[in-house]
Amino acid sequence: MYWVSQVNKSLQLSAFFFSCRQYWDALKICMEQHVPMTEDLVEKLTPNPETGESDALERNRILEGISEVCMQQRQYHLATKKYTQAGNRVKVIMFLLLFFSPHL
Repeated sequence: MYWVSQVNKSLQLSAFFFSCRQYWDALKICMEQHVPMTEDLVEKLTPNPETGESDALERNRILEGISEVCMQQRQYHLATKKYTQAGNRVKVIMFLLLFFSPHL
């Protein structure tokens, strides 16, 4: 029960930082508090390129930060999705080779 309460508090703080467009602070809380990265949360942490919330370079850094947290939590499908959105196809290919090579 304590863990669920902590996750809820962490999500509330993350939502606050997200609403203030402080993506790095929200991502830091998720990482430090081990907040499970879900599809919905990952999308909320992703700056919208059309609104100009951040420049392209900063957006890509945020996307790669999200990817790193997803990788740590073994949310590989979310990590590869965000690496792809960041334009880092080399990391996507390296990850896929490492992930599937034991199965070949």
